[in-house]
Amino acid sequence: MSGGAPCSVQFGNDSLDSAFAPGTGPVEPGNPTPCHALEIIRGASGLTIGGGDVVAVSARDDPSGNTALIGANLIQAILCMRPGVRWAQDLPSIIFRR
Repeated sequence: MSGGAPCSVQFGNDSLDSAFAPGTGPVEPGNPTPCHALEIIRGASGLTIGGGDVVAVSARDDPSGNTALIGANLIQAILCMRPGVRWAQDLPSIIFRR
């Protein structure tokens, strides 16, 4: 599947290893690391991405803030896959567009 109609990318933070993202709900050791998650998202680079989201981030369950930070990094990876986006140069205009 490449090109074509725009699609949406959704990622559940609760699929990550709880050692890296403890604020996601039930503890599931042995799941993918954040690096693996980024590889999965970037693996969809041939698709026409219209948008996306990251779910299962519970700041209340993670006082360190790691889960929210990982979620933000995953959202950045999804946004940067949109057509015509040049990684660092275009990201601020996408996030802060009015």
